[in-house]
Order: sequence, then C-alpha cells, then structure tokens
Amino acid sequence: MEATKRRHDILNFEVVVGLSGTYTFYAAYVDEGENPLTDPSALQSNIAEVSTTLSDEPPLIPVIDCVAVLPAPLNLYATPEDSQIIIRWDDVMGASSYMVYWQASDGSRDSVSVGAPSYVHGGLTNGITYSYEVAAIDATGVEGVSSLQVDAIPKAGEKPPAAPIASSVEPSDAKVIFTWQTVTGADSYIVYWQTAGGAVENLSVSDNTFTHNGLVNGTTYIYWVTAVSVMGLESSSSASLNAIPQASTSKFGNGQSGEDNAHYLPPVPLSPDFIDENASIY
Repeated sequence: MEATKRRHDILNFEVVVGLSGTYTFYAAYVDEGENPLTDPSALQSNIAEVSTTLSDEPPLIPVIDCVAVLPAPLNLYATPEDSQIIIRWDDVMGASSYMVYWQASDGSRDSVSVGAPSYVHGGLTNGITYSYEVAAIDATGVEGVSSLQVDAIPKAGEKPPAAPIASSVEPSDAKVIFTWQTVTGADSYIVYWQTAGGAVENLSVSDNTFTHNGLVNGTTYIYWVTAVSVMGLESSSSASLNAIPQASTSKFGNGQSGEDNAHYLPPVPLSPDFIDENASIY
C-alpha cells in the first residue's frame, strides 16, 4: 500500500424503504487487488469505524410563499407625434391601474401611474429615442409582470400649406377664368365650385389658374380653392368669389363685341358730287 495515497472513496447509495435505521460502517486501506476478508495475509491499515442513522424518508423541500401576479400587458404600441408619444396596450383583466416606465436615450427616466390602458407622454424632445414598459397593478397594489419594451422617436410633423388668396374671376360666354396667388409648399390645388343651392364639385389642378368651360350663361357660379402639399395635406379654403357667365351681345347690330363697338363708326353715304362719270369713288 502506498503510504502517500490518502484518497477516501465515498459510497453513495439509496436506502430501501423499510430498511432505515442505525448503521455502522467500517473502512480500511489495502493494497490494490487484495481482499483481507478472503486473504488473512493481506496487508491493511487500521480499520475506521463510523455509525450513523439512515432514513428512507424524502428530504424536506423548503416551502416558498407564492403570490399570484397579473400577467404582462400585451400589444404595447407607441405612436410618435410632435413633442409627444402616445402609448397604448391591451387591458389586463383584474388590473386596477398600470405603471408606465420610460427612459430616454439622453439618460433621463421616470414612471407614472395611470388608470386606463393608454398614456400620452407630452413635453418631449424631438429626435430622442424613448423606451417604454408597462406593468399592471391589482386591487391590493401588487405589481404584475412587465410588458415587452417598445421604442419611439417624437418628431415634428408636416403641416399643410397656407390657404390660397383668391385673386379674380373673369366671366365670359359660357366660361369663367378663376385665378389665385401661388402658395409656397403647394404641390397642387383643388378648385371647388357650385351654383346657388347646387352640389359642390371640385377638380385638382397644378397651376394657379382654372378655366371653367361649358357653363350656363346667366347662372351664378361660386368658386374657392385649397392648396395641397406633396404629402397630400390640404390647406384651409380661400375666400369664395362669384361669377356669372354671359353671352356676347352687339350694341349696334353689326355682330361685333361690345368692346369693339366702342371704336366703331357706321358708314356715311357719299354725295353724287363725289362720283365721276366712270362711277369711281374718290
């Protein structure tokens, strides 16, 4: 037997039910391969003895006081707007309130208690990322499991263009020309019109002039216009202007327009003294 060998092999075994009680164990070192029980001449160390009581009962398991908590809110969603974020989530059955936890990418963080499954987080800095988690609170004040985290970045939204300024309407025969001032940021315009008591109609145009053909002379037409951005945001309406198309008339019966008749002189009959014998007119 090696004098330097001091390893103790420990026996692990299961006590069969019904065989529990006090046991005495004996141990001795012997040369490898020798058995002092069958070979009295085998060298062995002094015999070690130990007594212990073994039980066939299962070990005691610590009892932990478990408290049922509300589940995590589902479908947490963050809608960013200008300087604010709107948080919404599914209502949790049994929740009397909710805790909303948030932190920003600039290091700021806070929480707020709300009574409904939504929260409007205002006064934010545009361009900064905000992260949110929500937990439900039951009637006893115990907080439930937190939701998954959602992120959102508030940003300034696009505003519609300014309202156009209507300039003029020019009626003529079965036609009206409606003009307005151009609007900065407008990608197009929507012209609206109606007759007195009639239905409102409209047409999208790209220029700041609208020629309305095929009208009924003597009927009053009312016009107004809005500006539309490239994102489709429509402005408020301009002031309305009225126009009545009229057929052209000749004051002197010569078939010319009234404007031309302002410079028209009828022919003067010539005296016979101005006619020569060859009927030439001077």
